[in-house]
Amino acid sequence: MIGPWKKQPFKVSHIFHQLVRIGVEALPMVALTAFSIGLTLAMQGSHELQRMGAAMYVPNLVSVSLLRELGPMLIAIIVIGRSGSAITAELGTMMVSEEIEALGVMAVNPIRFLIVPRFVAMLIMLPVLVVFGNYVGIVGGWTICHFALDMSTANYVLRAVEAARPEGGRRRRGRRAGNNAFCGLLIAGRFGCQCDSDRVFLFPVIPTALTTIEAPSAKPETEVVIEVRDLVKTFGRRTILNGISFKVLRGETMVIMGGSGCGKSTLLRHLIGSMKPDAGSVRVFGEEIIGMSEREMDVIRCRFGVLFQSGALLQSLTVGENVALPIEEHSRVEDTIVDLVIKMKLELVGLTGFEDLKPAEISGGMKKRVALARALALDPELLFSDEPTSGLDPVMTAVVDKLTQDLTRKMGMTAVVVTHDMTSAFRIGTRMIMLGTGPLQGKIIAEGTPQEIMNHPDPMLQQFIKGEADGPIPLRLSKGDYLKRLLGETHQ
Repeated sequence: MIGPWKKQPFKVSHIFHQLVRIGVEALPMVALTAFSIGLTLAMQGSHELQRMGAAMYVPNLVSVSLLRELGPMLIAIIVIGRSGSAITAELGTMMVSEEIEALGVMAVNPIRFLIVPRFVAMLIMLPVLVVFGNYVGIVGGWTICHFALDMSTANYVLRAVEAARPEGGRRRRGRRAGNNAFCGLLIAGRFGCQCDSDRVFLFPVIPTALTTIEAPSAKPETEVVIEVRDLVKTFGRRTILNGISFKVLRGETMVIMGGSGCGKSTLLRHLIGSMKPDAGSVRVFGEEIIGMSEREMDVIRCRFGVLFQSGALLQSLTVGENVALPIEEHSRVEDTIVDLVIKMKLELVGLTGFEDLKPAEISGGMKKRVALARALALDPELLFSDEPTSGLDPVMTAVVDKLTQDLTRKMGMTAVVVTHDMTSAFRIGTRMIMLGTGPLQGKIIAEGTPQEIMNHPDPMLQQFIKGEADGPIPLRLSKGDYLKRLLGETHQ
């Protein structure tokens, strides 16, 4: 176990990464736009000013228009339009792919981790890009003045600088320091240095409790780790969970199974605190989590790991960075130790040497294994797994099952597994529950050891275990049901 577990302050490296994305990558677009603006201003202005014999004032026109009006406005539109739309699309995708939910479950504040670095980077880079764009725009105006009006470079620069000065070369009293882009750059630079040196951050640090691997005071076979009582959840008129009650003891592997849409994943989300029930009670480590504040819930979440069905890896991070995320967020250990833990966890799931790849560069099954390594990064007391073996080949499925068995039987970890894989379920499960569908939607129709479940007389349970198409589970795929619907007998 790594310790002590304390909330890691905001990492400045996240801001630098966003500075590159928002600022550096926008330089070509800003340069092209600013150059075109300066070119157009000089071209249109010279045409009118030449008619009045005042072509010498074209540099003044370009300088004043860019520095005081068009430059800041248009570049701000470009940056906000480009970066704002990209950030919105990225966050929307992360919401759909469960990445934001995964951050919350790891007790990582999504606003602090995702929004603040982007916002701060935009504040810093906007004045920098404005200054850069103004210079490029003035160069665009110089192109017309030098080649079309035969104006010398020195004369152009002198007039442009003169026009940019405050009235009469004197600073007005009461003039605000942020009225020009140069002062904005100084403010942004000073703010950036402050973040780097003093580590002053916008959001308060959320303390977490110390986590150890001390042996539990109660006996492993009797200590209740999870207790669910009379849990009810409805969506509109449909009841998903209807009076669910069960207990999970320390060291057990509780397998939750049932047909599609029976509420397995919904139940799991209630156990990890991502969803609130309409009624009932959920106690984890002896504490009632229904009604807990996020700060209190984060203390509980630091003691368990979650493997999401989709993996929920952060696409912007490498495989190694994904595994290291909970360690870096909740500890202050040296980077060498973090690297060592990454290699150890990836070795457990057979992915040594993949640390530098992005999630998009690995297969779906490999993503699931990386997500499992991340869930185990803090050596949790409790592991929640949603379809841990889906997308894995038979050999790797056996490896993951063996890992789950070792964690629970040798190290005392407790596991709650949602799965459709009956071979895996009966291999790792010490107790199992079956959720019903149709008329029994949201109810537990069977609970017991693997042997008791195998011999249970319930026809719905036996149909599910044996994988038969015909039976009481209303899949609307059986021959008889199809004939009834085809002949309209269901409407009689």
